[in-house]
Amino acid sequence: AERDPKGSATKAEELRDISAARAKLSDADRKLVEAQSMCVVMENSPLGSMGAPLKVMVDGQPVFICCEGCREEALKDPKETLAKIAKLKADAKK
Repeated sequence: AERDPKGSATKAEELRDISAARAKLSDADRKLVEAQSMCVVMENSPLGSMGAPLKVMVDGQPVFICCEGCREEALKDPKETLAKIAKLKADAKK
């Protein structure tokens, strides 16, 4: 695979890795991940960029995080987390 001069993955490689990680999810979860697109905690982290996204339930709603390290923050303030999800889903539709 091609690498850029700094040795990091190219955009095409990153997209393939994200798609492969998301493919490990059920169809229903994959649709939710695609609607959310980014981690609710690390908002500059595309879901799937750190392996298969993790699902946590926040006030009965599924929320996806990029890694286990984000779980505590996602669960700490449910109202804030759900507000971020609404914004992420709206941004993903643009």
